[in-house]
Amino acid sequence: MLCSYWCRILGKYPINFYDIPAFVDTGIVLYLFCGPIKDPTDLKYFIIAGELSGDKHGARLCKSLKEIDNGAKFAFWGGDEMAQETSQKPLKHISELAFMGFVQVLKNIGAIRKNFALIKKQILEFEPDCIVYIDYPGFNLRLVQWAYEKGFRNYYYISPTVWAWKAGRKELIRKYVAKLFVILPFEKEWYNSHGIDVTYAGNPSLEQVRSFTPDSSFVSRYPQGAIALLPGSRKQEIELILPIMLEVCSSLYSELPYLIAKPPHLPAALYEKILNNYPLAKAELIENKFYDVLHVSKAALTASGTATLETAFFKVPQVVCYKASSLNYRIAKFFVNLKFISLVNLIMGKEVIPELIQHDFTKENTIKAFKRIMANKDALIIEYEQLIKMVDTGTPVSATIASEIFSDI
Repeated sequence: MLCSYWCRILGKYPINFYDIPAFVDTGIVLYLFCGPIKDPTDLKYFIIAGELSGDKHGARLCKSLKEIDNGAKFAFWGGDEMAQETSQKPLKHISELAFMGFVQVLKNIGAIRKNFALIKKQILEFEPDCIVYIDYPGFNLRLVQWAYEKGFRNYYYISPTVWAWKAGRKELIRKYVAKLFVILPFEKEWYNSHGIDVTYAGNPSLEQVRSFTPDSSFVSRYPQGAIALLPGSRKQEIELILPIMLEVCSSLYSELPYLIAKPPHLPAALYEKILNNYPLAKAELIENKFYDVLHVSKAALTASGTATLETAFFKVPQVVCYKASSLNYRIAKFFVNLKFISLVNLIMGKEVIPELIQHDFTKENTIKAFKRIMANKDALIIEYEQLIKMVDTGTPVSATIASEIFSDI
């Protein structure tokens, strides 16, 4: 990569044959004292995000890269937020990429193979100065070796959960990734214990929550607050988790309205088909206002994932509810050895919020857990405040990562 910058300079400033020795001598001196020359007007970044949370973090990263590199050029797989930030369409939208669990991967193996062929072609055509992989490990970790062998510089943002299962995947990161940026404080210690240096700049979700500005017109609609239903961001999650949440709503008396946060990449028809079966739930479908929903909520039922952290950062009491297909659950149970699944409990190293997983996720258990968190909400808020202290580094997360990538290329 260093040579490419010098070649660019030579191409832009053609010199006479007899000037070459002096030019080379000058270049060596500059390189030794100043490092490689970087042209800030044409660096090219190929960014790969395959899920909603990755799209959010990718958008903020693009914004930070543009602030450092005012001529940054992007090509990306992602969603609406990255599209808005870069003013261009994704080469592949996240709505086509979110395959959940082992069974769905097997069912869609043909599409996944086509995706690999497509992205390799797109990368070669774009000729990026670097590739940034955001989470999405089932796909991204299979691409890093190919990209490395083609001469591309790899950066990985949001670590695969190698500390939970398939720890051997860390060797792919060691061999083929120039820098890894982790977002959970315990991950840095884990990687360091295995001889891999990583960067922890903080958690980007905390940064996003702190920079959020509520929609006043939306907030005014719920002066008494609401209860949030957050069933996930994948089609399979909605189909398995939302029906049980709605059963809870139908039986749990509340004067507060139930609000279902719908991400923009999923069709409303998916939710409406389920809602029609639970008329007593009286739940409202709210599109593309995830943080506004959390802002007005007094409690939440939350599928596992980034949403559990975001809910905690809004200091909303929550019950974690999760269900997968029976086969996916049995396979995951065999491979994964974790005491908790929610990021809140994993970071704190203890049960702060109740987790109802698979067979434990029933209407009766959820109502009991809900009543328990509401009775102990003051103590829960104190735990949330401790969680925030643990993840906060006091530095701007996206800007720090963008700066490290730019200075390292």
